[in-house]
Amino acid sequence: MIWRKTGQSVFLKCSLSSNCLAKGLQFEWFAFKENVHLPLNVIENPHKYSLDKASLNIKSLHTNESGIYYCAVFSGYKAPGTPYVALGTTLVVTEHISPLVRHILLWLSFALLATYSLAIVTLILKKTPGEKHSFKRTDFRDVLQEMYSKRNLEKSIKAENKKRSQAEAPSTEFRNSTDDIYQNV
Repeated sequence: MIWRKTGQSVFLKCSLSSNCLAKGLQFEWFAFKENVHLPLNVIENPHKYSLDKASLNIKSLHTNESGIYYCAVFSGYKAPGTPYVALGTTLVVTEHISPLVRHILLWLSFALLATYSLAIVTLILKKTPGEKHSFKRTDFRDVLQEMYSKRNLEKSIKAENKKRSQAEAPSTEFRNSTDDIYQNV
């Protein structure tokens, strides 16, 4: 696989054996692109393509020239021990990015990464389990204090009632009374 940027040149070597190259055979190159394959018109486009024996030189590359390039023997017979078509060479032509665009993309990526990191840290801090437990502990402690104070209040009321009943018990005047006491409930 060969990587180039737009505007550059590339030299593609044919992978056929040296026997084919020595016999003076003619070669033809084919480009297989995404949805189409076509023979290259090397003779009709000398400003774009040039041959050096079996190898192909392509000048001033464009992104639409990405594809797999094959060289083939261009004669009526097969040379001994060699295939008609050589193995393909993959060419990937990428767009040339200016330094200003590259810096803008770099800073934009950094800003997005920083924002994402801050969001994650914020979520982690908001959902810390220790913090939730401390609120639960505080609420539980408040409930316990309220129950304790109610229990103490009930005990003190019972103690006061007991003291009153003990203070009233020595009085026999109410015990000997034959009056009926009625109470509305």
